[in-house]
Amino acid sequence: MQQHQSSEDIYYPDACIARMFKLTPSTYRQYMRSLLVSFPHRPILEAFHPDRRVFAHSQRPSLASEPNQWISHSLPNGDVGYHVDYEVDETLGEIIPQELWRAAGSEGNAMRLFNSGVLQQPIFFMRRDGDVGLSLVEASAGATSKIVGENIPANLGGKTTTHLCLNWVGYAEYKKQVEIQDAHKRPITLGRLVNRIGRFIDNFLKVMHEHYDPQNNSRLRRAWSQPPDADGWRRRIVIIGLIHASQGVWQPILQVSGWYPSNA
Repeated sequence: MQQHQSSEDIYYPDACIARMFKLTPSTYRQYMRSLLVSFPHRPILEAFHPDRRVFAHSQRPSLASEPNQWISHSLPNGDVGYHVDYEVDETLGEIIPQELWRAAGSEGNAMRLFNSGVLQQPIFFMRRDGDVGLSLVEASAGATSKIVGENIPANLGGKTTTHLCLNWVGYAEYKKQVEIQDAHKRPITLGRLVNRIGRFIDNFLKVMHEHYDPQNNSRLRRAWSQPPDADGWRRRIVIIGLIHASQGVWQPILQVSGWYPSNA
């Protein structure tokens, strides 16, 4: 596997997580370093798009003590690594920008978490056709058979519940607690997880529709005054993955093609 020689190379402005949080190069490298501290020994799933870069850990995590040990190219089927980010396919739309969640009154909380290395690995929903992401429509309906490993346990840190948070730039934070273990205290599967994320996003869209400001005559107001399906942009939302923002809080990575009610 090819490896980069400089830690400066670890910043990729076209990576999903960098795009989502508008991270500076130094912050993105700090995030990667935090993963080096606490990365679980779990192989990636086989199936990668041949024309898009996958940002992944080397095969032997013990050797990857610095960010320059991360690889950034398409991994052939059969390679074993640790998937940490994915190149954005701009032909499929824009990554919806979010603020990194922070507990109230905890300025700098995210950086302390990065430094202490308590973050779980990001989760990406890889499809059987080799691409990444499941449409919101499919996820909400529980139609998750396209996901590679849909029946394997989701690695969410072993907790009973967690919070999903959508911190869309320009809008109020939306956060809900969800159960992440089944009735037998086993972790829910990746398929169940993406279904719960889909329902969470749909609930956010419903709340935005029901509480739009009728005095606001902007295009945003007109967008939210109609049900999300009215102009079709809900059907263009894709759930790419999930990132651990804090202990007990995960934020979905969303991509949408065409116009959507951006307030950034």
